[in-house]
Amino acid sequence: MKVVTSGGTISRMKYSVEQNTPGWMALRSACLCTASELHDLLYNPAALFDRKTRANAAFEGSHWTSRGHDMEPVVRNWTNDLMPEQRYAPGAFHTLKFKDLVLGASPDAEGVDTLLEIKCRFDTGKERKVVNAVDPKHYAQLAGQALVCDKEHVLYACWDEMDADSLYLSWFSVPNRDVLFAKLIRPALSSFALALRTGVRPKPYSTNEKLLTSTALMKMIKTNYL
Repeated sequence: MKVVTSGGTISRMKYSVEQNTPGWMALRSACLCTASELHDLLYNPAALFDRKTRANAAFEGSHWTSRGHDMEPVVRNWTNDLMPEQRYAPGAFHTLKFKDLVLGASPDAEGVDTLLEIKCRFDTGKERKVVNAVDPKHYAQLAGQALVCDKEHVLYACWDEMDADSLYLSWFSVPNRDVLFAKLIRPALSSFALALRTGVRPKPYSTNEKLLTSTALMKMIKTNYL
């Protein structure tokens, strides 16, 4: 699908591959950035630069991401029981391309007209509160998924092992995705692409710069807890 904007043409592609497979890894590696990396792109590009430029910079999971991946079908089926009208199924890998800038996204599941992002928290033995709301550090990821997949609404499903009988659902909406891309994400992608081409590490952002970015992002999104 192609969309012509004042600055050029945006094209979107969808690839039916399973997460964490070699095909998925290859698609992810071909992107300048993915939705899960958007938080660092917007708030800490220096850290993202370090990861992208080090040797063997392929995506690395962990014990906890592996456990979370194993829980996703359980949470997806649970969500479908609560919201059968969406009929969520495992998500594909999506890309958005603007000139030489490629942003990727792989939502955990896709419904009739919405996306589903699943977050699982596990009991590590450390004292903490039960997580029952959208973590602000995931705002950029959810906004990126909505943008790349061109969907206004993302359902955020949070399951916490410390409250295993409960599932917390929140709607996350990005009504004006074109503005989000033009005003916030496209400039950040362009700056990051230049840093990679020149090998010049981005300067760490100041607290004030991060606050300005957060304020701009919050103006373009809406959350509604169920």
